[in-house]
Amino acid sequence: MYVIYTIKQMANDLNRSERTVKTALCELENAGLLTRVRQGLTKANRLFLQIPDGVQLSSPLMGKGCLSEVQKTVPLDGQKLPTSNTDTEYKEQSKTERVESTRRRYGEFQNVFLSGAEYSRLETAYPGKAAEYIERLSRYMASNDRHYANHYATIKKWLNEDSKGRSAKNYTYDDNEGECL
Repeated sequence: MYVIYTIKQMANDLNRSERTVKTALCELENAGLLTRVRQGLTKANRLFLQIPDGVQLSSPLMGKGCLSEVQKTVPLDGQKLPTSNTDTEYKEQSKTERVESTRRRYGEFQNVFLSGAEYSRLETAYPGKAAEYIERLSRYMASNDRHYANHYATIKKWLNEDSKGRSAKNYTYDDNEGECL
């Protein structure tokens, strides 16, 4: 499901300041539970919630619980809600969500997301190098706080660039005695 929800709206609905909401989003991102994909200077970022591998359910509240946190509910019968996106956007977003949900975490910091097919294509095309480059991307993203829209494309680009650089080094310009150029 795709929802346009600004930080101001979140702060309003949660009865918190915008700064608190931004801090909470940063904490979720640092914990690996949120991925932020930047769309451009004038476009809103897309936030993807990650589902952790092990989910721990909390026990249900006994008695009255936290009444101070309960907000007043308003019935929504008969209210028209504004539409935020077209059918095409919805279909595109649902495809993206399906792809995101089938990806697994790789790397030392578990921040590189690849599908099984992408991982096997890397291993087939670059045997023995794919794991090294996954680790390299994982370390780079963790140390520099970088995020990439497509980790498979990034790794493939790095591998291609490095393989082109090595092939140029293999040329020798030495000529042995008696050889013609």
